[in-house]
Amino acid sequence: MSDSERQKNPATDVRFREMANLVPAMIWASGQDKGCTFFNKGWLEFSGKSIEEELGQGWTKGIHPEDSDRCLDIYNSNFDVRKPFEMEYRLLRHDGLYRWILDKGNPVFDESGHFQGYIGSCTDVHEAKTNNAILEERIAAGTSEISSQNQRIVEQTEFYDTIFNATIDVLVVYGTNREFLFVNQAAKKNYSFGDEVIGKGVLEIFPSAQNSDGLKDLDRALEGETIHNLEYKSAVTDIYYENFLIPLKKNDQVYAVLVVGRDISARVKIESELKNLNQKLTNQNIDLQTSNEDLESFNYIASHDLQEPLRKVAMFAGRILDRDAKNLSEHSKDYFDRLVSATTRMQNLIQALLEYSRMNSEEIKFTKTNLNKLVKEVKSSLEEVISEKNATITNEELPSIQVVSVQFQQLLHNLISNALKYSKKDVAPIVTISAEKVDVPERNNQEFWKISVSDNGIGFDMEYKNKIFELFQRLHGKMEYEGTGIGLAICRKIATIHHGFITAESETGIGSTFNVYIPVKIKF
Repeated sequence: MSDSERQKNPATDVRFREMANLVPAMIWASGQDKGCTFFNKGWLEFSGKSIEEELGQGWTKGIHPEDSDRCLDIYNSNFDVRKPFEMEYRLLRHDGLYRWILDKGNPVFDESGHFQGYIGSCTDVHEAKTNNAILEERIAAGTSEISSQNQRIVEQTEFYDTIFNATIDVLVVYGTNREFLFVNQAAKKNYSFGDEVIGKGVLEIFPSAQNSDGLKDLDRALEGETIHNLEYKSAVTDIYYENFLIPLKKNDQVYAVLVVGRDISARVKIESELKNLNQKLTNQNIDLQTSNEDLESFNYIASHDLQEPLRKVAMFAGRILDRDAKNLSEHSKDYFDRLVSATTRMQNLIQALLEYSRMNSEEIKFTKTNLNKLVKEVKSSLEEVISEKNATITNEELPSIQVVSVQFQQLLHNLISNALKYSKKDVAPIVTISAEKVDVPERNNQEFWKISVSDNGIGFDMEYKNKIFELFQRLHGKMEYEGTGIGLAICRKIATIHHGFITAESETGIGSTFNVYIPVKIKF
């Protein structure tokens, strides 16, 4: 068969088939009747089918049902007007998984301008399409040896342009004198040159490449060594590649080198940013460790050094009252009573601060906990106050959920004791605890347990619905209601530790409801 005949029917050209089977892409060819007449080794390895199964319209059986009509419409409409086309669709791989591929087709004409069919190339773009490859350690780019004579590559450059220019990878062929023999469109775009470089040496085009790692790799490949760089920074551009340098041999002699490069600049940039973020995280962890050590020091001071003087003040004041009360005036007794009361409040405040600061230092261990049991234990601990106020505390059947049991019991204790504390005079407190599952729009409709504690107490103005959860914030004087102003702050911290949050609803003179939201599924 003559060269002109091969040009008329490229799919029957033996050299075309051999070259196509070595290209790191999925190559296909069709005749004038739209039926496919050739699939290269890369296509058949991808589909796991025989070429007989794929010929004609057989390949269309592998298209995803949702993509089939669109894909064939693009194929047929462009085929009818003899125009190049490009489309993405899902194709069934040999392992039964559908993969997104980028398919580029170009019409082929003979020397007389008569249409002969199409030649196309497909590239697996599944990771880029689904955006799941941000942290890929490498981008696979299969390559193989191209066994063709150096002179035949030069003579048939135009014939094979259709194939090589369909791939997104940079393809460059160098001769034994480091001269350019072939460059595809991706190479021309990335390096800003054209066909004028053919036949010229690499240093003639890029003098700055002298002594570069890339030039050294080229020399090693010309000596017969196959080279693979997972990450290579171009000496003449700001592009990072994963590349292969493959010696092309005839009779065991290297006559050219094929360089295949895939642009991984975006991946390198992401990895660099992640590295910087990891370093920042490491620094923050160091700062956090320092803060934890400072917090432990504070806990020691609060529990020992600050408490001890207060205990002594209270002790000696009490001894004076016990021993010399009869010798003191009523004013002096009142002063001593105030001294003891203030000392006690200070001790309570320090103890509350100590409990608040210990929240982050305690071992966090989530266990499935029955909330009914926790409420029962809280009611038992508040039995005296409940009896004194003639209070009624009821709860629906509450669920068992994943919580830090000790902390969540403290949260319920704080909310129920607040409901008893801020009750109306001469009105028996009624406290109700309930739970339900809800979807929270502010948290991407995540499912939460909503645990509510409602009362018929004095309530408060909703203007203060956020302020009440801050440290030392009190809406009433300490002479009206005892307390440290830390209880609700502790509740908020416990909710946060459980990856949740707490809100309040209230009406002055009617009562209040505190809602604690805990994720149904906590991510550990």
